[in-house]
Amino acid sequence: PLSGLPGNTSINDEVRRRIEAAAPFTLLQLDVDHFKAFNDLYGFSRGDVAIRTLANVLVDAAGAHGGATNFVGHIGGDDFIVVTTPEHAEDLGEEIIAEFDRQVVALYDPADRQRGHIEVRNRQHHIERFPLMSITIAMVSTERMPVSHAAQLLDIAQELKAHGKGMAGSVLVGERRRRRSIGTGGVLR
Repeated sequence: PLSGLPGNTSINDEVRRRIEAAAPFTLLQLDVDHFKAFNDLYGFSRGDVAIRTLANVLVDAAGAHGGATNFVGHIGGDDFIVVTTPEHAEDLGEEIIAEFDRQVVALYDPADRQRGHIEVRNRQHHIERFPLMSITIAMVSTERMPVSHAAQLLDIAQELKAHGKGMAGSVLVGERRRRRSIGTGGVLR
């Protein structure tokens, strides 16, 4: 209800439908970095504004890069998914990052925006610094890595997302492995 986007049941149905159709597609799994710190400092209502801002960015970018062939869903919290065609995926991911990075700064108070970070008390009552929110996008293409079920695709996306979370700022992390045939039809990873 918060984002107005389809949830987990619709996401699972869409991914299953695309796998069964056997046409290559790309899944973008998105997660907002430092969202919890933002939510803790500014409160749930401003956190909700951040979630709606990202949802709008996703819908607009999906409309500009592939339109009706794209699917945008809200997994929950600060996690989203976009399913697109391989030829639109990278441009779509880059536009999402550029537009989110442009819009997110307006969600912060001027002093925090100017400092480029926020300060939040942790559970031990110590002040911790957190950068402004950024976004990590894991990009998995079935063109590069054919999959037979959604769990495979999501496992790869989770692995990529974990890798991307270790990088500073907004990032688009793509799958570099590729299945390829060898002499007798075997598969290498």
